[in-house]
Amino acid sequence: MKTVREVSRMTGVSVRALHHYDTIGLLKPSGVTPAGYRLYDDEALRRLQMILLFRELDVPLGEIRRLLDDPAFDRRAALERQLTLLRARRERIDGLIALVHELRAEDGAEPDLAALAPGHQEPDPPEAPAHGAVQACAAHGCADGDAALLAQFAALGRLRPLPPGDAAVQRQVERLRCYISSNYFSCTLDVFESLGGLYASDAFSGTIDGAGGAGTAAFIAAAISAYCRTAARRA
Repeated sequence: MKTVREVSRMTGVSVRALHHYDTIGLLKPSGVTPAGYRLYDDEALRRLQMILLFRELDVPLGEIRRLLDDPAFDRRAALERQLTLLRARRERIDGLIALVHELRAEDGAEPDLAALAPGHQEPDPPEAPAHGAVQACAAHGCADGDAALLAQFAALGRLRPLPPGDAAVQRQVERLRCYISSNYFSCTLDVFESLGGLYASDAFSGTIDGAGGAGTAAFIAAAISAYCRTAARRA
């Protein structure tokens, strides 16, 4: 067991931040000494590792908590996805470093704006990652991760007799969002809402209805829309 100050020294996370993680339910201490000092065991430290990796990828604390607490969370799949994103970030930074060296050597030459374009473009619209996620599911439905996504659709399909805004439906929608964030990309509300529209489109509704029954795609789209409206009001 390690004290909060030992964990702070090991990780660079301030004691104040660790206290905050405890307060919001993101990282609870494994125990508390009679004097009231927080203690962390190996399991808590492994959870902190995941938290720090998600933070490096700019995932909000509340979303990290939902991801890690979701029973469907797959640590190995999340690590693979994080590795892919971190490698892409490293390549981008390496490219910028090379560009800076070139600019130093070619001071006064015509600016190469194209070399900087990827870092200054408007972000891709949410449809791009959402389309990729559903397309992967449709094309590789037998793969473990995509089969799990189909299972999420099937679970929502079984709830079709309920209104889209029903609490049970909304809990399942939250699980779907957490699964997507864990296994595909950070599923922000904007992305999730766009994803719901794609689910109901002709390109993907057949696959989703096949998993959950006729009408599942339209039902999921309505449930996601209700979820996003509620979340936006709370923000």
